[in-house]
Amino acid sequence: ASKGHNCTIYEKKDSILSCASRVNQYRFHRGYHYPRTVETVKQLNKTTQRFQEEYGEAINFDLNNIYALAKEKSLINLDQYIDFLELNSLKYKILDSHLSLKREMFSAIFEVEEGLINFSLLKKTISNRIKKSRNLNIKFNTNFNTKLSDKYDFIIICTYGFSSNLLPDEMRKEYKFQLIEKPVVKPPASLNNQSIVIIDGPFMCIDPLLGTDYSVLGNVKHAIYQSSCGYEPKSISPTYGITPWEDIKNSSKSRFKIFIDHGKKYINNFEKCEFKYSMSGYRVINPNREKTDDRPTYINNSGKFFEISSGKIDTCSWTADYLAKLIDEKN
Repeated sequence: ASKGHNCTIYEKKDSILSCASRVNQYRFHRGYHYPRTVETVKQLNKTTQRFQEEYGEAINFDLNNIYALAKEKSLINLDQYIDFLELNSLKYKILDSHLSLKREMFSAIFEVEEGLINFSLLKKTISNRIKKSRNLNIKFNTNFNTKLSDKYDFIIICTYGFSSNLLPDEMRKEYKFQLIEKPVVKPPASLNNQSIVIIDGPFMCIDPLLGTDYSVLGNVKHAIYQSSCGYEPKSISPTYGITPWEDIKNSSKSRFKIFIDHGKKYINNFEKCEFKYSMSGYRVINPNREKTDDRPTYINNSGKFFEISSGKIDTCSWTADYLAKLIDEKN
C-alpha cells in the first residue's frame, strides 16, 4: 500500500494479529536464541533495524534480558556459545549469579541486549495505520478462496504455512506443524518483569506480557502437544481438548503444572506463578531443522503468487520492503 498499490487484506479472524503473532513470547530477536544457525542470525542482523524504524515505540529495551546456559542436556557448551556471540557481534555480559536462577544448574548466566515487544501497542499501531491508509482495505471474518484470484494482479499468502491449497501446485510445500500451548501467569514479585531464557535444548523461558502484570511461559518440549508434517496439520486428538487459536481458560485443561514442575528446577519461586489462561495455536516451521533450529523468513514466488514463509516477527518490515520491490519489478 505504501508503494501506491491498492491492497485488500482477507482476515479470517475478527481482528489483526490474532494467531501466530499473538501466541508468542514477544521477543525482539537479535539472534541470541539461535546459536546453532547462521542463516537466522544473519537475517536478523539486517532486518531488526528496519522493524525498529517502523515500530520502535512498541519495543522495550529497559528490561534486563537473561540467557542462562544449562549444564546438562544443552546442545552446545559454554565455549561454543561464547564463540557464537563473538562471531555475530552480539553484546553480552557474564554474571556471577542471578537472584532468580539456581546457579548450580548453569554453566554460565548472560545478560544480553535484546528487547521485548509490547504486543498490544504493536497491534494498536498497525490497526491505526490500516485505518488511515487510503488504498488498503481489510475484510475481517472473511476467508479468501481461489475464485477471488482473478480479481487481483498479485496474491500474497501470509498464513503461516496454512492455505497451501490457494497456491499453484508447483509452489505448495510441506511444513512441520506443532500444536502448542503458552500459559499466561501472574508471576511472584521476584519474577515480575523478568525475561529469562534457558538454552539450548529442551528448556524453557518466561517473559513479561508488557502492558500487564502477567508473564508468558514457553517450553521447548512440554508446550508441544503433537507434531506433523504435510500441507496442513493432522487432525487434533480429542483427548487434548484444544481448539487452536482459542484460549484455554481452565488450568485443569492446561499443561500448566508440567510447565511449573519443569521450570522450578531452574528458576527460584517459579512455583508461585498463578495460572490466568493459556494461549494455544500452531508453531509452523520448515521440516528437518532440528539440528540447526533455523527460523528464517522466506518469500516464495511463482507468477502472480507470493507466499511468505515466516520466521521471526522482527523480519516483517524488511520482508514487506523486499516483497514490494519484487512486485515493482514485475510491473
